[in-house]
Amino acid sequence: MQEPRVTVNQVSKLAYPSILSMVSITIQGFIDTVFISRVGIPQIAAIGLTTWYLLTLLSFLRGFATVTNTFTARYLGSRRYKAIGVIVWHVMFVSFIFGILYFCIGLFSREIISLINPPVEVYGYAVDYLKVRFYEGFFIVGLFTLEEFFRGLKKPYISLEIIALISFINIILDYILIFGRFGIEPMGVQGAAFATVIAELIGFIIFLLVFFNKKNRHSHLTGKIPHLSISLMRRIFRVGIPIGIHGFLDVASFLAFGIIIAKMGTHALAINQIVIQILSLSFMPGFGFGKAATTMVSAYMGAGDIKNARRSVHISILMALCIMMIISVSFILIPHLYIRIFSKDITLLNLGKQVLLIAAITEAFDALGLVFSGALFGAGDSQFVMWLILVGGWCMFIPSTYFLGIILNKGIVGAWFSMAFYTLVWGILCLVRFMGKKWEKIKI
Repeated sequence: MQEPRVTVNQVSKLAYPSILSMVSITIQGFIDTVFISRVGIPQIAAIGLTTWYLLTLLSFLRGFATVTNTFTARYLGSRRYKAIGVIVWHVMFVSFIFGILYFCIGLFSREIISLINPPVEVYGYAVDYLKVRFYEGFFIVGLFTLEEFFRGLKKPYISLEIIALISFINIILDYILIFGRFGIEPMGVQGAAFATVIAELIGFIIFLLVFFNKKNRHSHLTGKIPHLSISLMRRIFRVGIPIGIHGFLDVASFLAFGIIIAKMGTHALAINQIVIQILSLSFMPGFGFGKAATTMVSAYMGAGDIKNARRSVHISILMALCIMMIISVSFILIPHLYIRIFSKDITLLNLGKQVLLIAAITEAFDALGLVFSGALFGAGDSQFVMWLILVGGWCMFIPSTYFLGIILNKGIVGAWFSMAFYTLVWGILCLVRFMGKKWEKIKI
């Protein structure tokens, strides 16, 4: 039976909770940074040093967990409701193994930080922070998995509510543990790490309680641990591992980009960080509508309705473009207002205007890449997106950044031209892939 024509309202209900989840996480990170900045400069340097390292590792785990969204939505669309719990349990099993490996990496925190070779006054704080954060390995991938499970069920508001609660608890615990309140000794950076781990653990427990509620146990057999299926595991790996590698390579490329920028001097490094913080505002709509596209494409493919799968993505990209282009116009018209939030330094203001202009021009292609890659993930075409970031990001983006920024001495402006060109190529190739028909035939 043909599904009803997908509407703007349906897409919005899936996208906006994901956008607001990102807003919640961003606010939490901002307040966390403000609290640590009150403790001392070495402490905030330690957090900054370890954040990108953790993000790189976690991006693989979060990316792999996206497979839960793809399979859940596919089974939902094909009305195989009672098979959904089987999928989630299999992903949870793999997630637990990945989480243990993540924790084991943390046992070598001192050696890891030594390789980075930070200033002496930063080293100890960085090690203290990492050693605590790696304890999240026992449950963090399970948290990501259940978050994507509810998105795949077209109930992203559940994920939003729990993620917002995690952020709120994290902020409260930050205040108590970092500064030492209610009889607790001040813990500084370790307090920030404990706050994050405890808040995430509480969130994971709440996710589990909802996962095991009576309705889910009845509709999706979430309370029944299934026998391990090797064939199902292969299918999960075939779709999930490329998404995880894509996430890892994507964040790692930004880390490499930052290392190259660091060679250009303090002002270049500072404005790069400022611009990335500003751009995080514009990425959120693309992220949210990309998640909506993942869910809807997979669900409609499960129902055998390719027409609505395509229409859902067309609506997603139009809405993402509208919002992101409005934001990009503000980058062009009032760049100084954004930059002055962070600094009033004349050199930074002048550099920032140039970089924000370049970034604004490429916003449309960012929207294309974020939404269409999300759609391809939903279709199960994850290997294409993985190879795109591998070849485009690491064979084109990073080398051209070094060539323009360092060898030709074009500085941060040259580096961001490289970023702009890569974004353009990435967005167009994702569009072209989706406009074709190959993804329509993929079975997961």
